[in-house]
Amino acid sequence: MNKSFYIVVPFFLALCFSYTADAFEVTSPAFEDGGKLPQIYACTRQGGENYSWELNIRDVPAGTVTLVVIMDDPDAKSVAGHTWVHWNVSNIAGDTQTIPSVKSGKKIGKSGYNSNRVKGYWGMCPPNGEHKYILAVYALKVEFKKTLSEMTRKKFEKKYKDEIIGKAEISGRWG
Repeated sequence: MNKSFYIVVPFFLALCFSYTADAFEVTSPAFEDGGKLPQIYACTRQGGENYSWELNIRDVPAGTVTLVVIMDDPDAKSVAGHTWVHWNVSNIAGDTQTIPSVKSGKKIGKSGYNSNRVKGYWGMCPPNGEHKYILAVYALKVEFKKTLSEMTRKKFEKKYKDEIIGKAEISGRWG
């Protein structure tokens, strides 16, 4: 048999399997990734009801023990001078597939502090036009029971890089 067969066939098989492998993903039945967010998720000042985002999680990496959710608004830098944290939750079971939309986001995991210095979810409330909100779900290889305090996605990734084994993101626009 030709030597190139032994090189080409394994490469071709690896390429095929890389495209069919499941990928860690977070979605919402309430909006498309990058789309307009439903008003219910906004702050009451903007006609919302301060409900957290409804999420579906699939294909978490093997070895996931705990999930962490962080939602922030990098566009707030122009107003607040820093990325605004709207929600962070730790100690979510690694096999969680659905996070329901609930008032103030306090029914799952361990609620951390948002940039308003309140535990739980704080709805979108931009004072200066449309902002993009990014929510990340982190898969960790360790139990994580800490209460997060106003931690952005970037800060979390830097501080816990050795514990993170996967990340999935979804974003939406409001304002």
